[in-house]
Amino acid sequence: MKKIIIGSLILFTVVTGFYGCRKNDNPKLPEGIETGVFPKLTQDPAGDELIQDVNSFSTAFTLDVFYPKPLPQKMDVRVVMNDDYTNVKTLKADVTSFPTKITVTGPQLAQLFGLTPDQVEIDDQFTISPDITLQSGKLLTAFAYGVNGTDTFNLAPYGGDALNTPGANTILTYKKVCTLNIDSLSNVKGGGAMILDDPDVLESSYPVTLTKENDSTIRINNYATVPGAILKLKIIQKSQTIVIDKQAIAPSFPGYPYHNWVAKGTGTINACDNSMTLKVSFSVDEGAFDPVTQTIKRPE
Repeated sequence: MKKIIIGSLILFTVVTGFYGCRKNDNPKLPEGIETGVFPKLTQDPAGDELIQDVNSFSTAFTLDVFYPKPLPQKMDVRVVMNDDYTNVKTLKADVTSFPTKITVTGPQLAQLFGLTPDQVEIDDQFTISPDITLQSGKLLTAFAYGVNGTDTFNLAPYGGDALNTPGANTILTYKKVCTLNIDSLSNVKGGGAMILDDPDVLESSYPVTLTKENDSTIRINNYATVPGAILKLKIIQKSQTIVIDKQAIAPSFPGYPYHNWVAKGTGTINACDNSMTLKVSFSVDEGAFDPVTQTIKRPE
């Protein structure tokens, strides 16, 4: 990462054609073809996003249509576990009013598949999407599948263009993960001693100490091997993610001629081994760098 990126201006020429349209240029659809319904699932920000404890997991989402017309006869909210499309369960049937709020609990998901909460294992996941019955009675199945040898794969009823529409979301997935404990994450019992693997900036691994500032903030002390340099991590427990708010780190980094280093970024947490993966962007007085990936883990 020794090379700095200097901002540059790139001009793109976009050729756009404009065509005059008349009312009669849009005839009715041919017989036998009808307009489909595109569902939209929106996670409730107050609900759980990961299954850290099956018994206490509780979340909700809103089931709606992406386009206001046409409306379906109904939607049936369906669930598969671990991408097994041969075993589809119904979470809620006969939804006819949109938008509708759907609530989900951990024991409810386990029971659908004949499991007790303690039988749901780490990395098990539940995927939710609706079957749609159009006004004609035609059924759009969320989890239709194909077979490739011994594997099955989902045949989504929507094309790639539709799924890539900004704001579109036709599925939600809830995954069982290890429970996050911020004391364990910051290795409080080990005095906060951790190893930071930095292949891009300092191109080395070096020891750091972590300090728990509060239940949602961890400090990395002596960041980049600079005495007194601190990088603060905001811990989002419900999603086991990290936010690195923009912050000044140090006047200089070892091996670089640049001045006044500032960092911002994001990250993810693996609560099973209490490791963290950071995606950090740095800027200096002279410019900015490409984002880099760093990992933090306990000493072996």
